[in-house]
Amino acid sequence: MAFEAASKPLVLFHLGMDDLNLIWIGQRGTGKQTQIHKALAHVAQGRGVHFQIRKSTWSTETNKRLQRESEQTEAQQDETETPQQGEGIPYETSLVHLGFDIARMSMQDKNYIASLLERLGYGTEVAIGKKKQAVKRILVFYHAHLLSHDSVLQLQMALEQHEGSLVIWCSSELPMPYELVDWFVEIPVAGRDMTIPKLKQQYGGTLTDWSTYFDELVAAWSKKPMTLGRIQEIRDWVYFCLQRNLRWQEVTHYLLESILQSRLPIEKVQRAVAALAREPSTGGGQTLGSYRIPIAWEHLGIEMASALAQTRAEVSTSLATVILNA
Repeated sequence: MAFEAASKPLVLFHLGMDDLNLIWIGQRGTGKQTQIHKALAHVAQGRGVHFQIRKSTWSTETNKRLQRESEQTEAQQDETETPQQGEGIPYETSLVHLGFDIARMSMQDKNYIASLLERLGYGTEVAIGKKKQAVKRILVFYHAHLLSHDSVLQLQMALEQHEGSLVIWCSSELPMPYELVDWFVEIPVAGRDMTIPKLKQQYGGTLTDWSTYFDELVAAWSKKPMTLGRIQEIRDWVYFCLQRNLRWQEVTHYLLESILQSRLPIEKVQRAVAALAREPSTGGGQTLGSYRIPIAWEHLGIEMASALAQTRAEVSTSLATVILNA
């Protein structure tokens, strides 16, 4: 059901596409956001309104300001919010949608979504322009697999309370949590990561994506015995990932993919997969408490390093090979 041809979104629109809660599911860089924008353009065309995506900035203060402005009568015109430097997060706006990136919310998504849902009835469900034309707005959330459990519950409550007047579209790398899965129609998106080739073309040089990084990490850790001296190495790895805003759900899935695609002995693969399966809150829409993050990451690193580490037999074989080649 991916939007590959222009005719398909139009057919879906006439079937009530803009009345459905949709989620585009696929790996990173496969074009989910592009497909959502194409679908929004067809929705705008079907409604007979102009489609142009504008950038603005959202914060709780923005929400309060817009709520006050919405209570005015003649002063309300087309939405032209002026971003204030250092305030809130960037978001998309058009006559048919409001788009937010969960990855830009820095683990404060429950606060931003709460302020957004408070605005229902103040311009989120309808966009009133200079001609006072009412248009139902679609809420779009990119990287929805990074939603916290609190945000999931807020969206579930909003969908129940505003059924028929609230439409949500999402892009995600993982299926929706069980609280929301029955509300959404899934659209699978296949393909390769198109982000890295574009970045290489734009910036040149050597760029490494996370998949390649974790493939190399798994290979390197499988060639080292596990000793107490490696604890600092694991801590350095933890903060290397955290400083680059890699999320808990993402690191566990990158590790899983790299382990399954490796050529390691089956015993190591089984140990590593079993260790990953024991880790908590690795699915979409689940929350790992902030106070637990450093401890959980270090525990994951130690478990992975131990599962992948060289065994005594492998060390003996490696030493024998070195001696024979000397």
